Amino acid sequence: MTEIIRELGKDEFYLAEKLWREYRGQKVDATKERIIGVFIEKELVATARCTRHPEGLEMDWVFTSETIPGQGFCPYCGTGTP
Repeated sequence: MTEIIRELGKDEFYLAEKLWREYRGQKVDATKERIIGVFIEKELVATARCTRHPEGLEMDWVFTSETIPGQGFCPYCGTGTP
């Protein structure tokens, strides 16, 4: 199993939105958000969202797909290392 942790490009935000359908259909605001993703074999399986506000940055949540619970990917999303 090959894991890749990296920031998504704006042209990949649709992948995060597809994953987030499992969680209330969240959408990306490309004007003020950055998305960090964990990919396994080219499939996006976990994300973290960083939002820019006037007063600073907020890492507001990490989401892991319900299809792979308990795999320990949340720490990767926030820092790039477990």
